[in-house]
Amino acid sequence: MPARRRCGVLGDPVGHSLSPVLHRAGYAATGLDWEYDARRVPAGTLAEVVASLGEEWRGLSVTMPLKREVLPLTGRLSETVRMSGAANTLVRHDDGGWSADNTDIGGARAALLEHGVE
Repeated sequence: MPARRRCGVLGDPVGHSLSPVLHRAGYAATGLDWEYDARRVPAGTLAEVVASLGEEWRGLSVTMPLKREVLPLTGRLSETVRMSGAANTLVRHDDGGWSADNTDIGGARAALLEHGVE
C-alpha cells in the first residue's frame, strides 16, 4: 500500500497559518486521504528540511522568510518565479525532483481584475 501523501506549509512563524485547516477541508471535500501540516522552518535550514522529506511529501507551501531561499533547491522554476525572484509553492514530481511556482502574483492579479483594477 502506498504511503499516505503529505503536504505542508513551511516558514517562520507558521503557528498562525490557516493553510492546514483550508487544505485538510479541501482534501476531505474531494475524498483525498492526504495530510497537511505546518512546520516551523527558520531561515537557513530549508535545504536540510526539504532533503529530509520522504517521497510521501508531494507539495509544500513556502512562506516568509523562505520565499527566496527555496530557489536554489530546484532547477524547475516557473516563469513567474524567474521574473519575481520568489516562490511560494513546491510540487514534487515522480522523479523525486521539485518544481517551484509563485501563486501569490496570479492570485493578487486576479483579485485586482475582479474589482476593475487593470
